Amino acid sequence: MATSKKKKAGNKADQDARSRILERSVDLFYYQGVHATGINQIIREAAVAKDTLYRLFPSKDRLIEESLIIWGRRLVVLWERKLKGAGNPEELFRNWIKLEKDSLRKLPGYNGCPVATIMMELGRNGSKGLRKAASEIENKWQSFLASEFARFQKEGSLDPSADAYLLARQTLTVYQGGLTMWRISDDANYMAEMESSFLKLIRR
Repeated sequence: MATSKKKKAGNKADQDARSRILERSVDLFYYQGVHATGINQIIREAAVAKDTLYRLFPSKDRLIEESLIIWGRRLVVLWERKLKGAGNPEELFRNWIKLEKDSLRKLPGYNGCPVATIMMELGRNGSKGLRKAASEIENKWQSFLASEFARFQKEGSLDPSADAYLLARQTLTVYQGGLTMWRISDDANYMAEMESSFLKLIRR
């Protein structure tokens, strides 16, 4: 009985430590950068012992991977809340651009898409696990958009002959391209131009 209680207490302590580590890692990797964030800083800010961190996350790559997955999940939840159910493609795109502009205005240190930010910093040097995680996140985003486009087709607000999955892929390309150009130039006009580029995709 006593052993069982100790085991439960240990599991709870590990869960709490894991949550704190991921909470700090998710923010630090995005706002500060992957290379600029050291394990010792995460340990200090998460208030955990070094052996605890390495027991829960055997490598920094594993920690980056799990942080990436959290960011991907957060964006899907955000898009489902803010974009899903739009009346037509134009409304979806307007809502999307508004979401980005609001983030730029309200969030100190906003740096565009977190998944793209992390993966571009790592380049092709990221582990296979990281690249696989990023690819799976992109597939989920594409599925979300394709589902919305298919709904628009059924409702008559989008050309039924359009390839919903190809359109979703092209939409993500415009989205990531616009955010990348904004980051390069610090020119917020790229945000507005994204909407016109989105609209060209559906009006060809």
